[in-house]
Amino acid sequence: MMSNEFTKAQAYRIIDQMAVKAGWEDLIAEIFTRFFSESDVPELVKIFGVDICDLYPSDRELRESEELYRQTLNSISDSVFLTDGKGDFIFVCPNVELTFGFTQKEVAALSNIAKLFGENLYDEAALEVSSEIRNIERSVPDKQGKLHTLLINVKKVTIKGASLLFVCRDITERKQMEEELRIKTEKLEDMNATLRVLLNRREDDKREIGENVLLNIRDLVMPTINSLKMKTADRRLLAELELVESNLTEIVSPFSRALTGGSARLSPTELKLANYIKEGKTSKEAAELMHLSRQTIETYRKNIRKKLKISNKKENLRSYLLALQKPDI
Repeated sequence: MMSNEFTKAQAYRIIDQMAVKAGWEDLIAEIFTRFFSESDVPELVKIFGVDICDLYPSDRELRESEELYRQTLNSISDSVFLTDGKGDFIFVCPNVELTFGFTQKEVAALSNIAKLFGENLYDEAALEVSSEIRNIERSVPDKQGKLHTLLINVKKVTIKGASLLFVCRDITERKQMEEELRIKTEKLEDMNATLRVLLNRREDDKREIGENVLLNIRDLVMPTINSLKMKTADRRLLAELELVESNLTEIVSPFSRALTGGSARLSPTELKLANYIKEGKTSKEAAELMHLSRQTIETYRKNIRKKLKISNKKENLRSYLLALQKPDI
């Protein structure tokens, strides 16, 4: 505490000097003055000064704090608004022009946030219960009429007369990328579907060609070969006919690969018998065609079932062989 008596002019000069020296930044003082005048004493002013710098932040600190908040709001891409309970603006962030094309003053002049976001943005009852509603998606036009997709969060607050905090993020580019990805995905799925149709058609064509070849050989060629074999007594010619028959069977039989490859590995004689069985020939007929005894044919049948791993199964051999018939030509 300081207390001194000065003339009025002297007092004002002292205060001016104190102000200039302190810059009104590092010194905050409460000054009490009392003017008095006596008959034989010039008019004096008594100054009482109390330094209260420690009780209040300095102007510099206030300006630095305000600058920090200002730079922070300007740096973020999200737009921030504070309103009262009716949606009337209390605060509009400075960077609002980046999203909406309107200046801060133009948005504030709208008075109510419903004029910016539209009516019925959120469920008031739900907000009352949860105090916050997140990720509200809303399409909002900017100053030029271009639509922006926004993700909006609404929260109940108590900040300098404001009761609602709105934070919105422009996700227009992200939505456009998602839409482009969706379109590309649909096109890719369509292409895959078309490719599957073409592949299936190709398989059908191959199957049809294979079946036609098999039918022609079975109905036209094999009967002729069998007829020649029955009519000839020439062992050499008979051997040649059997060789032709065997080679044709190996070439055109759609299931010959399944029977000669993998774990089955049927011998040529077994493969020939398997073809007869598949065609519906009985053991007796197969024996006559192959010039083998009925007992030998039965032995071959057992070997075929064993190699196909159906020895202990009640499965018809002919049905099993027919199931292996998958044309692949």
